[in-house]
Amino acid sequence: WEEARRFPAGGILVVPDDNYRWGALMDRAAGIIAEEGLPGSRLASLAREFGKPAIFGLDNATEILKSGQRITLCSDVCQVYVDRLESLLPNVPPGRDYMPGSPVYRILQKASARILPLTMDVDSPEFRASNCQTYHDIARYCHERAVSAMFSLGAEKKYAPQRVKQLRDKVLKQFWVVNLSDGFAVTPPGPVIDIEQIASVPMRALWHGMNAYPWQGPPPVDGKGFLSVLFEATANPNLDPAAQTAYFSEKNYFMISRDYCSLHSRFGFHFVSVEARLGERTPENYLTFHLRGGAANIERRILRVRFAAEILWEFGFAPMVRNDAVSATLKGMDREEGELLLAVAGYMTIHTRQLDMIMQDAAQVAARREEMLEHCRLLFKGEKLPQTATGVEEA
Repeated sequence: WEEARRFPAGGILVVPDDNYRWGALMDRAAGIIAEEGLPGSRLASLAREFGKPAIFGLDNATEILKSGQRITLCSDVCQVYVDRLESLLPNVPPGRDYMPGSPVYRILQKASARILPLTMDVDSPEFRASNCQTYHDIARYCHERAVSAMFSLGAEKKYAPQRVKQLRDKVLKQFWVVNLSDGFAVTPPGPVIDIEQIASVPMRALWHGMNAYPWQGPPPVDGKGFLSVLFEATANPNLDPAAQTAYFSEKNYFMISRDYCSLHSRFGFHFVSVEARLGERTPENYLTFHLRGGAANIERRILRVRFAAEILWEFGFAPMVRNDAVSATLKGMDREEGELLLAVAGYMTIHTRQLDMIMQDAAQVAARREEMLEHCRLLFKGEKLPQTATGVEEA
């Protein structure tokens, strides 16, 4: 992840696979070498469109080729030569101009101004359909209203209490479970359901990771981190603890069936959503993890999501960071691997809380990274972990 951000213009990109995410570096790369992959992949198509030479299926490329090494890539004959071979370079075709100044770029730039920006805050009183200015605004508005309608739909109906239960794991938790179809093994008569009565495979795996290690509470904050939170509170009325805003009143929801789970949680100013399908049909399985928000300033929040992205990268996720938000996705894993990855996602849901406050303290960050990586590696190995009944009581 860090190496991708530091990739230099004019370098040969050497990667383990042909995942299309490497296409984000296409404008800087002079060529591409992938250990695994096919000429018909999306990455190969991008390379052809940009006129960049590429070789796919070159075994052990990431081990043999070293960063900073001078090589000559000749994709016509699928050969990589040590050092710079001047005799081959005059035949290099000029790259196509898709960059600033080109007609394509100008068209995309004009269109993106009406597509990409998000101008509305979901917690603002101005969050109305008439204030949507971009397609992103429209999508966000529709999503928020759809989720709100989903939770309110049928609230007065007789069957609603049978589908929505408060979760209990030895003690009551600030989590409510919405049974979409067959997510309950047993439907208890009262308003509470025990974790043992949940039949949803992905929810149980996610909950296991959330409770595998007890949260240590807010990290020790340095003076600058404390002042950062105070400054944000003066600029954002939602951070006033005396104000009765949605930040302190929203519940945390699991929406489940036997093979599906969607978690929407808000811990203070820390927003996490996890969605997964885990069934017998491996190609249909997927896992997504989203993290955003925080109480510290924007610089620390950005550092936190990069910190989370680096850990997720270690376990095969494809994280994408935008400002103070990170989204990570995995697809096509089998059920057993998916359960282990969901445990990792559950751990990250709990243990990234309030880390934005320490992100400029190098010593604390290094210690937390080492500890969290060790915990996640144990979870991914499926090793027995210490159990706790208090891991996520607090919302």
